[in-house]
Amino acid sequence: MINLETPKKFGMLINQGVIGGLWNGSGVGPTFDGRLGMDVSAPGDSLITTYNPKSYWATFRFNLVQNGATNYGRASAVSAASPIVTGIIALLLEMDPTLDAAQIKTLLHQSARSDEFTGVTPNPNWGYGKVDALAALDLLHNQLTRLQISQANQNNFQFTARGQPGIQYFLEKTTDLRTWQRVATNNATAAPFQFNAAIGETTALYRLAR
Repeated sequence: MINLETPKKFGMLINQGVIGGLWNGSGVGPTFDGRLGMDVSAPGDSLITTYNPKSYWATFRFNLVQNGATNYGRASAVSAASPIVTGIIALLLEMDPTLDAAQIKTLLHQSARSDEFTGVTPNPNWGYGKVDALAALDLLHNQLTRLQISQANQNNFQFTARGQPGIQYFLEKTTDLRTWQRVATNNATAAPFQFNAAIGETTALYRLAR
C-alpha cells in the first residue's frame, strides 16, 4: 500500500525512491527459511492503465487522465506491477500454450535484466532482475520448434527445422494418417538443421516429432 501520509506535490507522491530503483514500499526477501523470496521486479510507479470510472480510485481526480475525460488513469505499486507481469505471461502462453508454471518462471528468470540498481542478480531484493517482456518472448521464440519446407531439386524436398538444442528430432511421413514412418533423424543445435525427403508419386504428409 502507498503511505497516504507521504507528502504530495501537484498530486504526485514524492520521496518514493529514485527512478530506476526499488519503490520504498517494495516487498523484498529472503524468506524466513532462507530462500530467495523474489522472482523478478516489475515497473510500478505512475503507470497509465484503464480505469473503472465508478471505482474508488477514480474518485481521486489527480489520478485520472484529462481530469476524468477518459477511462484512463495512473496506477502505482503492486496494483501496477502485478498486471505487467501477468500480461507478459499471457503473451508467453499465446506463443506457446503448452508452457507450465515452472517453464514460465524459468523464462522470466533467464530474460530479466540487471543494471547498476539491481547489482549482481539473483539477490533477495530484486530477484533475478527487472522483468523484460521482449527478452522473454525472444527467448521462448528461439526455443520453439519450427519447420520450413522447400524443394531442393526435381527429386527432393528439403525440410529445415529449428528446435531445442540437445534434443533429437525425427522426420516422419504418412500416406493415410494412421501409420507414420520415420524417414530421418537429427539432433538439434543452436543452428537450424535439415532433413531431405524424396519426391514420390504418392502424396505424403510429413511431421516433425521428438
